[in-house]
Amino acid sequence: MTAETKADEARMHDADVRGAVARLRAKIGDFAVAMVTATDSRCLPTSRPLMTQQLDDEGALWFFVPSDGTLARDVEVNPRVCATFSDLARGVYVAMSGYARLIYDPDRIFALWDDELEAWFGQGPLDPRLARRM
Repeated sequence: MTAETKADEARMHDADVRGAVARLRAKIGDFAVAMVTATDSRCLPTSRPLMTQQLDDEGALWFFVPSDGTLARDVEVNPRVCATFSDLARGVYVAMSGYARLIYDPDRIFALWDDELEAWFGQGPLDPRLARRM
């Protein structure tokens, strides 16, 4: 395979990803809450509602979670997760599966911070338990 062919394939892949993310954004729109499911220590699926902070250009969903919470522990054992969105009025249902990881990125935390999050993170964006989950 030539370098030119590889570059062409990379451009097509990037266009496919951008198109898929655009379609996903159109479906989930401004849904604020996703049901995120992970497997607990008993190998049982457990779901919890999380406020969606961002759907990035690569298609990754970003959430704020407490680094000492059960979701953080569950994902450390088994990073496979599922996030679902639903809009009964529009008849739209979306399920996404993938892998999650715990990330601490102060710049992103401040950029995505929403005052509604203070109910869970009382010290605001400087809360030491704050981590972002993707």
